[in-house]
Amino acid sequence: MVAYIQTIRAPISPLRGSTDPKLPKAGQIFINNNCQVCHGGARWSSSSITSPVTDQSLITGGQIIGELRNVGTFNPADVNEVRANAKPPLGEAGFVPPSLISVFAVPPYFHNGAAASLDEVLSDKFIAHRSAGTGGIDGLSSPDDRRKLIKFLLSIDASTEPINP
Repeated sequence: MVAYIQTIRAPISPLRGSTDPKLPKAGQIFINNNCQVCHGGARWSSSSITSPVTDQSLITGGQIIGELRNVGTFNPADVNEVRANAKPPLGEAGFVPPSLISVFAVPPYFHNGAAASLDEVLSDKFIAHRSAGTGGIDGLSSPDDRRKLIKFLLSIDASTEPINP
């Protein structure tokens, strides 16, 4: 099992090596909207837990609160938020931002699969998410900018130089 896990690699982006001149501009859209605050850093995520947490003051309700980001994707009334043990759903405090490495290969998106595509992730249904890094200012109201950003997201794989927060 250990050998298997050590050899798992993220899928290579179908856009790797693309000479599309729009990709760097789309990367700038990512930066301008502060997406790197949650989805930046070495693993394309702000998540930094690399070992077990032993300081219990960092844990609330079984969650490491300092790692969570609330970006408006949680709705406790959604049917798929119901937990098997009938306890209140987790998520009100936010979620750990997922890595964007090979994001093209892992739909659906969000913690509960609420977005079937990257188009939906950036849709008007999730304005709070797409404006999370800008203090609530929606810099992605342009459908053209969203299309460019999606192409940039589709180009990210393990070989893509990360954008730091």
